[in-house]
Amino acid sequence: MIRRDDEIEGALRVIADHFGAPPWLLRRVLEGYGRSSAGDSVAGAAEPGKIALRTALAGSSLRALSEQLIRRDLGPYARDRITKRLSETLAPFFGPGVWLPCPSATAAGAVAARFLAGSGPGALFAEDVGHAMILEAGAVTVMSGGQLFPVAIRTDARGTIRLEDLEDALLAHCPRAAETTLGRDHFPTPRVLLLSWPSLFGFAPSIDELRALRAACDREGMKLALDLVWGPHKLAEDSDPHPRLLDLMGLADAVTFSLPKIDCGPGAFVFFPRAEEGSLDRLRASVKPIGLAEFEAWETSARWEAAWTSHRALLWETLRSHVDRAARIRAELGSRGFVMSPESAGNVVFLSTPPETAEVFLRHGAGRWPLRCADRGHVMLRLMIASWYPPGWEDRLFDGLAGLPVGR
Repeated sequence: MIRRDDEIEGALRVIADHFGAPPWLLRRVLEGYGRSSAGDSVAGAAEPGKIALRTALAGSSLRALSEQLIRRDLGPYARDRITKRLSETLAPFFGPGVWLPCPSATAAGAVAARFLAGSGPGALFAEDVGHAMILEAGAVTVMSGGQLFPVAIRTDARGTIRLEDLEDALLAHCPRAAETTLGRDHFPTPRVLLLSWPSLFGFAPSIDELRALRAACDREGMKLALDLVWGPHKLAEDSDPHPRLLDLMGLADAVTFSLPKIDCGPGAFVFFPRAEEGSLDRLRASVKPIGLAEFEAWETSARWEAAWTSHRALLWETLRSHVDRAARIRAELGSRGFVMSPESAGNVVFLSTPPETAEVFLRHGAGRWPLRCADRGHVMLRLMIASWYPPGWEDRLFDGLAGLPVGR
């Protein structure tokens, strides 16, 4: 593994030469990705001697931008060409549809929900209403002018929706069920089911369970939006993940991806696999409030295109390394006596600790999670293992936990 400063500088020069870019520019692009330094980006390869995924994508985007600038194809009215080119380039990998670059996963989810919901008041059904309203500051409701608001659906212990829970929620909010009581005007029309795959605990419904949920949506005239911001990590557990990804995307009316969560730099995408001719005008109207500079859209699209056309094997390998790393962390913390509850999987680590021990986790990047712990007074914590935890991070965390109470 690359460690020393001189090794990092040497690696940056080699990588920059490969992509035809000056080393200082490559360093600036990598550091602009946030959370990780250029050194971490170079040193964070899945195996020694390999280029880290985000470094390869940074170089690819610089090369693509240089080509666009030479052709003077980076003007202020380039968004249509950006969307058209990306959709055509990725069609062999994902099928026809419209890819829309967004500045963040929150924006992508809001655009997807608002576009699918259409006009007029309605309800957005979500398996985790806190995700839609708290973590994302009510972005969907804000973008809809207050006409679309989330309704939480009960989930099982693994955070996934069961078909009967969705049907119960629909029965409570469906207008025709309300006609015998207060009338249609008192109940918002259910329009979209926003489903995170996997759940916040790292577990995922099977493809058959998703088909059943899709059928329930179809019966009620609802659209299905899949939040796949952590989905690629879950898929990476398979030896051949791409066919499963296509199965998932084929069930949805919209799919969202978050690039920083899968080592692809800043930005996000929403994909509409069922978008019809002429829908781009509606999409452009939906995305206007969130804003994204044309240069950013080009650069984000160049990275996303390179991830699937040139570096797909490295992408899956990198995500698989995150999942393996999370499994080792769960095993180590469990062996030390920590309460690993609720149960988690994939690249997710949930645990509860006494407050004084929680402070160490929080200083090392854990997030406090608003769930009640079985042990009164304990703090619920969540770690999402990805590239923002540099090499050796867990060793420093474990050293800091020495001698602290674990709660048993």
